[in-house]
Amino acid sequence: MLIVFLDANVLYPQTVRDVLLSGAEADLFAIRWSAQVLDEAQRNLESWGAGLAPPIPAAVFTHTFALMTGAFPEAMVDGYEALIDAQTCNPKDRHVLAAATHAGADVLVTDNIRDFPTSSWPAGLRAETADVFLAAEATERSEAYRAVIAAIAGRNRRAPADSVPGLVGLLRTTLPRLAVIVGGPLPNR
Repeated sequence: MLIVFLDANVLYPQTVRDVLLSGAEADLFAIRWSAQVLDEAQRNLESWGAGLAPPIPAAVFTHTFALMTGAFPEAMVDGYEALIDAQTCNPKDRHVLAAATHAGADVLVTDNIRDFPTSSWPAGLRAETADVFLAAEATERSEAYRAVIAAIAGRNRRAPADSVPGLVGLLRTTLPRLAVIVGGPLPNR
C-alpha cells in the first residue's frame, strides 16, 4: 500500500484534511505524520480560530486532533530525530523530511513544495501538493474517490458540504484538479 506522509499545511484546511483522512480510511493509501507536524498544524488552526469573530475555542482543535490520532494510531512516526540534521531541504522543514524518510513514505504531501527541492528527496520519496497527489490517485481510481466524496458529503451537516455537488464546489477552491476528476456524475447521497 502507498505510504503518504502528511505535512502540517495539508492538515489545517478542513476540506483537504477531510479528503486525505477519508482516503486513508477507505484504504486507498496509508497515512503517516509526526507529533511535531500535528503540533504545528494545531497551533496554526488555533491561531486562525482565535482571530475569527466569534473565535473558535482551542478545545475544538484539540478535539479534532485527538480524533485523528485515535482513528489512525498507526500514523504516528517517531524515532526520526537522528535524521533531521542530514536533510538538505529548508531547515525549518527538515523534521518533516526526516520523519517521512524514517516512515518509509512513498509520497510527502505538502502544499509547500518550494521548501522541498527534488535534490533533497531521498530515493523512493517524492513530494507533491495535496491536489496533485489526490488528482493523480483519483485518475487511477475515480470511482473509489467519488465514493470518498459521497461519504464525506453524507457525514457533513452544513451546506454546502452536505451534498455531493456542494462539496465538489468547495473542492474547486481547495483541490481544483481533484474536483475536475470527481466532478463528473456522482451518486446523490
